[in-house]
Amino acid sequence: MKLETSLQKKRRSKRGGNRNTPEVESDQEDANADPDILICEVEQAIKRLRNGKSPGIDNIQAELLKESDAEGVAIIHKLCNKIWRSKEWPEDWKRAVFLPLPKKGDTKECANNRTISLISHASKVLLHIIAERIRGHPEKEGGSSREIKRRLAMARTSAIALTDIWKDRGISRTTKLNIMDALVFPIATYGSETWAIGRADRSKIQALEQWCWRKMLRISWKEHKTNEFFRSQIGDHTSLCQKIDRNKLQYFGHVSRRNGDCLEKIIVQGHVEGHRRRGRQKTRWSDGIKECTGLSLTAAYRLAQDRNSWNDIIKRVTTGQP
Repeated sequence: MKLETSLQKKRRSKRGGNRNTPEVESDQEDANADPDILICEVEQAIKRLRNGKSPGIDNIQAELLKESDAEGVAIIHKLCNKIWRSKEWPEDWKRAVFLPLPKKGDTKECANNRTISLISHASKVLLHIIAERIRGHPEKEGGSSREIKRRLAMARTSAIALTDIWKDRGISRTTKLNIMDALVFPIATYGSETWAIGRADRSKIQALEQWCWRKMLRISWKEHKTNEFFRSQIGDHTSLCQKIDRNKLQYFGHVSRRNGDCLEKIIVQGHVEGHRRRGRQKTRWSDGIKECTGLSLTAAYRLAQDRNSWNDIIKRVTTGQP
């Protein structure tokens, strides 16, 4: 095999090169990869560790991890992300201590003993995080609560990272509002056009929005300021729930106006034969469209064919204007 000269490489790159180059494949893998582990995920995983359990080969007790301060949690968070990105499990975490526990009868017989393995409690932190993320993937039919919770946590982390900007008195409130709309809220609403939102999910979204305004205005919850007070301070501003409703309605209109039988159109308008289970039903994506517009799905589909009429519906729903 002949080596490719630099001139040949340059000519090939101008022609577009090979579409399946390692660089392009690695970019596609990065785009499809799950996001980095959040500090809140580490905190929740540490809380789930059980007390009174024997340590692994590193002799680190679970109680010691649970008593860690913010600096200790940050170290565990950094370690978990390093392992998450490299996809290489540490050798110490692969090793376990095996202990035989005698049962009834003659302990010299293997059948009268059971063996337990002791692994590192630090590895259990990452295992809990992975288990929680795996549970969130198949949850498409039963709502979007896990994805909403994850997105809200990411937005909260982003708002905390901008604390220096919120504290800066030299930055006007209008600029801070624009920063919040550009750097924090889009993280919370990313992919929201596909969410099936229940009443509890809306409460969490509203709670995050109020927390962000408190963070930006430097107002503690101990001051007992009402939501009306924050609205007076922020002014005429579209809420997060209204933005999510707007995204869903715009997506519904876009799919409804597409020509032919595309996959998105079949999923939105498709009907599954059979009966739903007894009792209270889970919230479906189409239920959100009917709740926002006050129309049936068929009537909403017909109205969405006219872009101007549908935009009037979106304006009325998301701004409250007639």
